[in-house]
Parts: sequence; structure tokens; C-alpha cells
Amino acid sequence: PPSQMRGALIGGAVVGFAALLLFTLQQYSGERTGNMGITGGPPAMGQRLNAPPPGSGRPGDQVQGVPPSMQPKASPRVDAARADVAANPKSVEARVELGWALIEAEGWIDVFNNAAQLDELDPGNPDSLTQQAVVRMKMGMTDAAEGLIDRALSKDPTHGRALAWKGSLRWQSGDAAGAKTAWSKGQGLYPGEGFDELMAMADGEPPPAPVAGGAPPGHPTVDEQGTQVAATDDKTVHGSVSLEPGVEVAPGATLFVFARTAGQTSGPPLAAVRMPAGTFPMEFSIGPGDMPPMMGNRPFPDSLSLAARLDLDGNATTKDGPTGAVADPVAAGTAGVSIVLAP
Repeated sequence: PPSQMRGALIGGAVVGFAALLLFTLQQYSGERTGNMGITGGPPAMGQRLNAPPPGSGRPGDQVQGVPPSMQPKASPRVDAARADVAANPKSVEARVELGWALIEAEGWIDVFNNAAQLDELDPGNPDSLTQQAVVRMKMGMTDAAEGLIDRALSKDPTHGRALAWKGSLRWQSGDAAGAKTAWSKGQGLYPGEGFDELMAMADGEPPPAPVAGGAPPGHPTVDEQGTQVAATDDKTVHGSVSLEPGVEVAPGATLFVFARTAGQTSGPPLAAVRMPAGTFPMEFSIGPGDMPPMMGNRPFPDSLSLAARLDLDGNATTKDGPTGAVADPVAAGTAGVSIVLAP
């Protein structure tokens, strides 16, 4: 049905979402919030979402009392979605769009809150289930996340985002065949919508080998109470981003820094950080802790290709601002790297 199709592709189609999925889930921010408990520790797979701090009472408004590091990044898409929910508080589609906009903006507690409200409007909605799964993935609860994804696909076997995440969860667990099954189905249902990239990745390299703890070296984890456990590593690269003369920084711009395997200058990065653009030069660090969860246990390479982009709309899947790169290879653990952004 049209509503289900919009639920799968709403807000820019699967292509942008699949790129975002590989790029970073919900990209670890410059504050490196990492995996985290939302409220009261991690919920069980079948448990309803615990109520987060209350919003203002106006439908779609931001949850109050959220620490700055956990608030959504500035996003025109989130602003538009909040306005749509406020104007149409009973609209399932408006809530669906707000959830995906918040995920893109890394507003995890707001995603948590919105998913609960979407579930009240439409119990068992596949987008609600998939969005809940994304939150659990952020918390490091991959088994619970996959259970929710499976429920979403039982409701709608053609749901594009659920298929994308199902494949990622299978890939993360080392199940290449399972990942290809999900992504191949998405590729057939939505040709040209981003699943080609996922399949190309699956065909081009082996899946990660599972390790104890379910996270790669240097990746943030959570303890049994859902509290973040800081990770340490010796492969983090430190440097700064500066501007060529004449490069202007638009209000609200976002700085992205990407790390890929040496020799690769395109395609989904292995790790990424994003920061609100401030006064340049801006310092950055990027390492294993900035790899998205769907990369599973893939090791952080010893030799890197680094690039940066000043993005005008805060959306990692668009390419609308000054860019710069470092001549690779850059050895992991290097300090003093300089990236210059050109018009």
C-alpha cells in the first residue's frame, strides 16, 4: 500500500538511507556519545519502551532535560518534521518521518520518545519497530535489535529500511549469506535505491569475525546496567581542518571527517566524525571508536585515507560544500594531520 511504501522510503528514499547506514548509524558525533543507556538501563527485547523525560506537551517537541551531547543535531529536516507532527498529531506518516529525521540527527532519546508515541498511534507499525531497533543497536543490544527488525519484517516483508538493517545485523554477526539474502531482496524491490552499494560491499570483502563482547577493538560498549564503558585504542588519528582563502562557512554548517582504508577515496567510510562548524582551524580525532555499529568487528586499518567536508545542510549523504583530503597513506595513530578545505 502507498502508506507502507512511504514508510519504507520516506524522506529521500533508501539510497540515502543505505549510504547513511554504511557511513554511520547514526554517526558517532564529535562528542562521542557512543553506545548508551537511554533511561533506566537497557530494556529487554519484548519490553515496551520506558518513558523518557517528558516533552513540552506539544506533539513533536523535543524531549526536555536531555544533556546537550544527546540532543539532536541542528537539522532543517527535523524542524520540518516536528512542525508536521505539531500540525497533524494523529498522523502516523508524520511520526514516521520525525523518527527517521531524528535518527539522522542522532537525537537518540527523542527517537526513543517518538517511537513510543508512534507505537501508541499504530501498534506494531514496522517503522516504529525498526526505529526502536536502531536505538537498541546504539545501546549495543544487537540481539534485541534483530528481534524487533524481524517483527517489523513480519508486518511488512517489503519494508526497505528494515531489510537494510536486517542485512547489517547479519553482516555484523559474521553471517554473509544472511546479509546478502536481506540486501538482495531489497535490491530486487527497490532497484537503484542503495542496495546495490550494500551488495557490492558484501561481494567485495568477507564479513567481520565475531569477537567476545560484540564490538571491535576500541569501540564503546555498555555494561550490564546500560552504562557506557569508555574504550581505549592507539590507532586514533589527531589533526586539524583549515580553510583555503575565500572559503566561507555558512551558518549552521557541519564539518564531517571521514576515514577509509588507504587507497580508497570514495564509497562508505569506515569511520566518521561530525562537528558543528566553528572557528577554523578546527581540531579533530578519528579512530576505532568512530566506526558505526553496523561495521561489526571489522578491524581498524593501520593505513588510512582521510578526507573532510564542510556540509551546508548537516546531511551526511549530500555533497554540497567545500572538501579536502590528505594524501594517503596516513598511519593509524598519527598526530598533527592537516586537511585543507578548498571551494
